[in-house]
Amino acid sequence: MSDFDFYQRRFDRIRDLFKEIQFYVHDPLGELYDHTRTDCEAILQGEPHPPLTIVEVIKPIIYLTNDDGRRLIQAGVVIIKGQSI
Repeated sequence: MSDFDFYQRRFDRIRDLFKEIQFYVHDPLGELYDHTRTDCEAILQGEPHPPLTIVEVIKPIIYLTNDDGRRLIQAGVVIIKGQSI
C-alpha cells in the first residue's frame, strides 16, 4: 500500500463521518472567483485580470446542512490567479 492510499483511506473515512453529522466539505478548486463571494477569502497570485480562477485551496469551505438549508461554518482560504495578458 502506498502512502497516498494510506492517507486517502483515512481522509475518506473522515469525510464520511462529516456526512453523518451533516457537515458538507466543499473543495472549490478550479471554480471561478469574483469579489462578491462570501464563502472564501482569496490571495491573489499574479495580475488581477479576469476571469479569476481558484488555483489552490488552503482551507476548504465547510457547511452545516439541516432542514433549514446550509449554513456556512468555515469560509475557505484560496489562492486565485487571473488570466495572463
